[in-house]
Amino acid sequence: MAFSFHPNPQVEVGHPYPEVLPRSDGSIRSDDGDQSPETLLLRVIVQELHTSALLAAGAASAVNFAYQNSSPRALNEALALVVGFPIDTKNWPRSTIELQLTRDTLEACEDYYSTFRKARGVLEECVADSEEIGRDRALQLHMFSLSAQWRQTARRARYVMLALAGDVSHVLPVGYAANTRTLDNILSEVMAGHAPCTSSSGKIVLPDLAERRRSPRKTLLQTVRVRTDGAQYSAFARDISFGGIGLTRMPALLPGTPVVVELECGRSFSGFVAWSRGRDMGIRFLDTLSPTDPLIYG
Repeated sequence: MAFSFHPNPQVEVGHPYPEVLPRSDGSIRSDDGDQSPETLLLRVIVQELHTSALLAAGAASAVNFAYQNSSPRALNEALALVVGFPIDTKNWPRSTIELQLTRDTLEACEDYYSTFRKARGVLEECVADSEEIGRDRALQLHMFSLSAQWRQTARRARYVMLALAGDVSHVLPVGYAANTRTLDNILSEVMAGHAPCTSSSGKIVLPDLAERRRSPRKTLLQTVRVRTDGAQYSAFARDISFGGIGLTRMPALLPGTPVVVELECGRSFSGFVAWSRGRDMGIRFLDTLSPTDPLIYG
């Protein structure tokens, strides 16, 4: 039986993300910290690295699970998790980053991303070969290399997380320090051969990251259809986040009202009304978006 690969699966997360829901005035909630342009750019880079480390932990956890259980589902989930994430430092604002990070940390970031790309390539080869030679032979052919590559990726991700903390913790909000602790713990487990981000069925379950709850929302600015029990509305979506979507041009609905929001592209999301003020509304998704969802990183 060959693997059946489906990109962008439903990825579970440990907790809901209430802070990412849009406020009624459209403002973005933020924590304390330096708000200079240079520091805001640095925060974007650190956030990207934290997200990539979370994905690496999830994929490596799934590979460890597959190694221990010969699970095709785990490998499919691992590939779907990492396949769309941009692993490249070429577009980083080098002049700004070089003032904030040491040369050793920058080189560590580049080495980590290079290792990540190699590990992802081996995973892609394994899934592709399963279509040609079957699941069992593909696992036998690639499993040792997969395990070694993803543990090395986790090792380098952990090194980068600790190096970043040493370089920039003094200028970043406290949420980043909490992320470092979370990532340090799960990456250490993965390096030891455990599967901390994988359920007993092989499904990837990512932990919550504190700073990801405060991440800026992606602007949508498009007409959407909103369905409730027995009614349908045409509304305007302002922005979207991992945990919810901000709407306007909506009639007042009671908090907790179940809704389905359908975008112009045809994607739909189930959720409920988190708040409703005037014609503005915040919808919380029942299932948070994957870190690699194209609506966030597209």
